[in-house]
Amino acid sequence: MQGGRARAGLAVLLAIVALGAVLVPVLGIPGGAPDQNHTLCGNTEGCHGIVGSNTSRANVTMFTDRLTVHTNQSDILVLVNVTGAEQKMEDPIGMSLLSDNFDPSISLPQMWGWTIEEDPTGRSPGFNYAKLPAVGISGDTSSQYLWRLRAPSVPGDYPLYARMQCGVDEFNENPLSRDHLDGLWFHVVPPPVVEDTSPRNGSVDVYVNTPIVLVFNKEMDRPSVESSFNLTPFAPGSFTWEGEVARYNMDGFLEEGTAYTFTLDTSVRDMDGIHLQEPLEVDFVTGSGIDVYPPYVVSILASRAPLDAIVRITFSEPMDRASVEVAFSIDPPTGGGLSWQADTLIFTPHELLDYDTLYTVHIDGSAQDLGGNAMGTSIYSTFLTIKDLVPPRVLGTDPVNGSVDVTLVTNVILTFSPDVNTSSLAGALSWEPAVWSEISWEGAKATLTPQHPLEEGTVYNLTVGTSLSDIRGNLMEEPYLLTFTTAGSSDRIPPYLEATTPPAGSNVIPGGSVRLVWSEPMDRDSVEEAIMVSPIAETSFSWSDRVLVVTLEGLDVGTVYTINIDSSIRDRAGNTALEPYALRYVATPDPAQDRPVFYVDNWIETWWDLALLVSAFAIVALAALVQVRYGWRRVVLTMFAWVEERTRTARYLGDARRLYYSIDRQMPHSHAERYGSKTVWYWYPFYCLGGIAILCFIILGITGLVLSLYYVPSAEGTPSQAYGSIESIMEDVTFGYMFRAIHHWAANIMIAAVFLHMLRVYFTGAYRNPRELNWVVGVSLLGLTIFYGFSGYLLPWNQLSYWAGTIGVEMCRAVPVAGDWFAELVFGGVTLGTATLTRMYFFHVLLLPIITVVLLVVHLVAVYIQGLAEPH
Repeated sequence: MQGGRARAGLAVLLAIVALGAVLVPVLGIPGGAPDQNHTLCGNTEGCHGIVGSNTSRANVTMFTDRLTVHTNQSDILVLVNVTGAEQKMEDPIGMSLLSDNFDPSISLPQMWGWTIEEDPTGRSPGFNYAKLPAVGISGDTSSQYLWRLRAPSVPGDYPLYARMQCGVDEFNENPLSRDHLDGLWFHVVPPPVVEDTSPRNGSVDVYVNTPIVLVFNKEMDRPSVESSFNLTPFAPGSFTWEGEVARYNMDGFLEEGTAYTFTLDTSVRDMDGIHLQEPLEVDFVTGSGIDVYPPYVVSILASRAPLDAIVRITFSEPMDRASVEVAFSIDPPTGGGLSWQADTLIFTPHELLDYDTLYTVHIDGSAQDLGGNAMGTSIYSTFLTIKDLVPPRVLGTDPVNGSVDVTLVTNVILTFSPDVNTSSLAGALSWEPAVWSEISWEGAKATLTPQHPLEEGTVYNLTVGTSLSDIRGNLMEEPYLLTFTTAGSSDRIPPYLEATTPPAGSNVIPGGSVRLVWSEPMDRDSVEEAIMVSPIAETSFSWSDRVLVVTLEGLDVGTVYTINIDSSIRDRAGNTALEPYALRYVATPDPAQDRPVFYVDNWIETWWDLALLVSAFAIVALAALVQVRYGWRRVVLTMFAWVEERTRTARYLGDARRLYYSIDRQMPHSHAERYGSKTVWYWYPFYCLGGIAILCFIILGITGLVLSLYYVPSAEGTPSQAYGSIESIMEDVTFGYMFRAIHHWAANIMIAAVFLHMLRVYFTGAYRNPRELNWVVGVSLLGLTIFYGFSGYLLPWNQLSYWAGTIGVEMCRAVPVAGDWFAELVFGGVTLGTATLTRMYFFHVLLLPIITVVLLVVHLVAVYIQGLAEPH
C-alpha cells in the first residue's frame, strides 16, 4: 500500500517536472522579451495619445530651448517628459527619438544628419533609444529624458519625434501605454559668416579716408553688429547698411602710418538669433594720403558656351557693391544673379544664353569704390556665343528596341535631347504597320498613345525621320528605328487570380504582405493601377514573373482592410479580367514584436509547436501510467531480461564488474567506509550538486553550439549586429527562443549548483587531507563558472551588457599597478568597444570551455581516486 502511494507521488512529481520543462522555453526568459513596437500615428505633425484599441492616460511632451539652430550646432538639448503612464513602478519606460513618424525602420535621427552626442542614460556617443525607471505610484508613473544633439550639416526643416513604448497590466499580459508621440520642428540654417572685409587683413598703405566694410552671408541683427564692433585705435564714425553689407564711415580721417585693428566678437547674431561662430579680427596699416583715384576694371571674362556662360568682372580695388550692381547691365537683356568673390563681380544667367549671339556687358561710369570715387568712364565688353551644331537625338525608348511580348494596349515613350523642337515630331514619325497615335509631351519626353489596341503577334517599326529638328533648326543626322513585337496571336483567355497567400479572410500584420498569383504574365502597370486598399493604407508592389507581392504599411490593428482589384487588369495580350476581386484581411499585431514576457495566447504558432507540446504531454502521461501500474523496478528488470536473452551481456558485465572490484580494492575508501563511521543520511541530497553542475555544463555546451550558429559577435551598427542576431534567434529561428531559454536557465542553475557544492564541501570539511589539491581545483572551477556567466552576460550587447561590462572594466582598472594592462587584456581597452565583444566571445566559446574540461577531468579523477568524503 505504502509502495503504491510512493509510486503515485513519484508519478505526480514527474508530471510537474516535465510540465515545467515544456513551459519554461515557451514562457521565455524573464526580462528578455522584445520591446513593444506598434504602428505610429499617421500625421505629418507631432501627436499626443496612443494608437491602438485600448485607452491610456499617458502623455508625452517635448521641450527645447530654441527651434532655430545652425548647421552642425552642438549641445542642442531635447527634453521629453512622460506623465500619467499606466505602468508598474518597478518597470522601465522606453523612449525612442525618431525623425519620421511614418516608418520607424528608416527614421533614426542619425540617418537624417543628426548626431546624438549623449542620450538619457549618459552614453556618449549616444543612442536614439533609452529606458529609464518609472517614478511615482504603480498605474500612474512618470519619467524624464534628456538628449544632447548636434544639428545636421545641410540647412532645412527637420522634425524630431519622441515615441513612448511601454507598459503592461498587473498580470504582465496586456499592453497599456502603447505608442505616444510628440514632435518638434527644427529650422536648421547656415551660421552667420563674415565673407569679406575692406580693408582686408594684412593690408598696408590704406588710404586714410577708406571706410570699413563688413560683408556677411545673410541678413544680420544690425544692433548686435554695431555694438560688437570695435576699432583700435578708436576713430569716431557711424554705420550704414545695404542688405548684408555693413559700412562704418569715419567722421574724419584715420591717422597716417598707423596700425589699426577692428574686431567683432561672437555676440553678433543674425535675424534668426544664431551667433557668429568665430570672432573676427582684422589688422591693417594706413598710408600717407587720401583716396582720390577712380577705380577701373581690370578684366572681363565670359564663357562662350551657352551651357555655362558666366561673366566675371574684376576691379582694381574694393568697390561699393551696391553702386556696381546698379551700374551693371547686359544686352540682350538676360535674367541672372549677381554675386561677389573679393573684388570680382560674378553674373550667372538663370537660363541658357542663345547660341551664336553677340552679348554686350556694360559697367556704367557711376560705379564707385569705397572712397566714393566714381569710375567716370563707362566700360563695354562683348562676347559671341558659339554656334549650335549639335543635332537632336533620341536618348531612350520604352519599350526598348527589340522588345517582345509587348502588351497590345501600351504607350510608346521617346526621350529626346533637351532642346528638341516638339512641333517637328509629328511630321517626322512613321509607323509600319500604320498606327494612329496621339502625342503628349513632358519636358523632352514624348508619349505616343495608340488610339486602338495593337495587333497580336505583330512586328512594329517606328521611325523618327531626319525632319526632326531642335529649337535652333538643326536636323537629325540619320533616322532612328524602334522595333518591337506584340504578344502572341493565340491568346484569347482572360487572366484570373489563381491563389493568394495568406488566403482572404486571414490576418495580416502592419508591414506585412499579401502574395497574389496570377494565371499568366500580366501587364504590371494595369494591375498596380487597378489595386485600391480600403481603408486607405500605404502600399508598395514587387513582381516576380506571375507573382505580385503587395506590402501594406500603416495598418491600424483591429481594422478590416479590403484589397479591391478592378476588372480593368490586363495580361500581356491585352485580355481583361472577367470580374473584379475583393480580398479582406484583418490587421493584427505582429507576434514577434508584441509578444509580452508572459506569452500564453499564441503558444501554437506552427505544427511543430503542436507536435512538441503533444509529445511532451504524452511522454509525461506514459511515464506516470507505468509508475502507477507496474513500478519502475519491474519495468527495468523486464527490459534487462529481454536484452540479456538476445545479447548475452551478463557475461561481459560480470567481467567488467570483476575488473571494477579489482581496481576498487586498490583505491582509498571513503571516510565512513574506512573507519566504519555512521553516515548522516540527510546530507546525501547535497552530494548531487556536483552532478547537477556537470549536467548543466553538458546542456550549456549543446544549446550554446546551436546558438553560435546564428549569433554574430559584432558591435558594429545601431543597434549592434550582435543584438540584432539575438532578436533574430528569438523571433525568426525555429525554436530559437526555446534554445536560448534553456541556455539561460541552465547557466543560472549551474552557477547556483557550483556555489552550493563548494559550501557543502567547506561545511563538511571535505577539503582537508588528502583532498587539498582537489579543493584548489574546485575553487578554480568556481571562478571559471562565474567568468562564464559574466562573459555570456555581455554577448547580447544590450543596455544590461553595456553597463555590466563598464563595471567589469572599472574593477579591472582598480587593480594596483597593472590595472590598465589587465583591462586591456580582458576587455580590449580601458573603455568598451568592438574589441570587448570579440574577446568575450573568444573567452566564452573557446578558451573557457577548454580550461573547464581539463580541470573537470582532473577533478573527477581525483574524486574517484580519493573517494567521497561522506558526512559522519
